[in-house]
Amino acid sequence: MTAESLIPEVPLALMGPSPLASKLRSQVARLADSIAPVLITGARHAGQADIAYELHLQSARHIEPFLRYDLQHQNADVLDRALFLGSSSPSGLELLGAGTLYLEAIDQASPGLLQKVTRYIDDGSVLGANTYACARILCSVTGDELPDYLPPAFLRAMRCPTIEVPPLDDRMEDLPAMVRRYLSEVSSKEGVSQIDTLAMQAICDLRFKHNLLGLRTLLREMTLDARAHGQNTLHAYQVRPAARKLEALDDIV
Repeated sequence: MTAESLIPEVPLALMGPSPLASKLRSQVARLADSIAPVLITGARHAGQADIAYELHLQSARHIEPFLRYDLQHQNADVLDRALFLGSSSPSGLELLGAGTLYLEAIDQASPGLLQKVTRYIDDGSVLGANTYACARILCSVTGDELPDYLPPAFLRAMRCPTIEVPPLDDRMEDLPAMVRRYLSEVSSKEGVSQIDTLAMQAICDLRFKHNLLGLRTLLREMTLDARAHGQNTLHAYQVRPAARKLEALDDIV
């Protein structure tokens, strides 16, 4: 069984001093040890995977596996077989044990997969007495809520706590904290740990159509440029060339 990535590249969605960031942290702390599924909504790439992973880390399941599947870019039939068909060997959910399964873009799932996820939630494995005997299901969807064209049984099963992740442009005051967090995570590998004041201001003046994907892309390009020139600090002149890379995201997301 393979997953797109086990953890987000650099979790950023919970960073920052804004009321929106504070609300996200509070919701995650409150729901982390719940046994119920959680639906994570919001604009695409706003940080849903960050929230899912943090829910796992703050729960009693944190020592168990965390698996993430993006249903918009992975074959739903292959995922269906990997998760639910055990035959002579254990199924994916059996191997996952008491860990966390994060299904991203659940509205892109096949009807068959939705039916099996519904049964898994409803049959007591997740919500029954043996609360940590089986995996917890987390789902995300692009938008404010699950589309009403999904199967009614699945919609009923997902009447659960919801965390809405705001777009990055609604929480620009969190950008400096996110940038510093990114640099702290990559500094040991890339040798770039600082950003000058003008560069930070230039980043804060941008708008991020692709939310955290755009921010990570920008910072990755700036970091690569700084490393190539033997610098340990990001500078303002690197912002504009790196920002041009964001235009290419329209073709790949």
